[in-house]
Amino acid sequence: MYPERRNLDGVYFRVLRDGHWTNVCFTDMLESEKSTVLAGKSAEWCKNLALVLASQLRYIGDLYDLMKE
Repeated sequence: MYPERRNLDGVYFRVLRDGHWTNVCFTDMLESEKSTVLAGKSAEWCKNLALVLASQLRYIGDLYDLMKE
């Protein structure tokens, strides 16, 4: 079963699901799909991905005034 597609991070990758290629946000991927995407990527590439994800997380938190207790 795939996670609900929320399209929150804006970082899309092509993944093969049920025999069809589809664009999926990084945060909507299965762990195995994320591992495949990250395989062989440089530290700089991973750093840039982390920066984009952190920016989106901050934006969503600010937009909905969310805070972890």
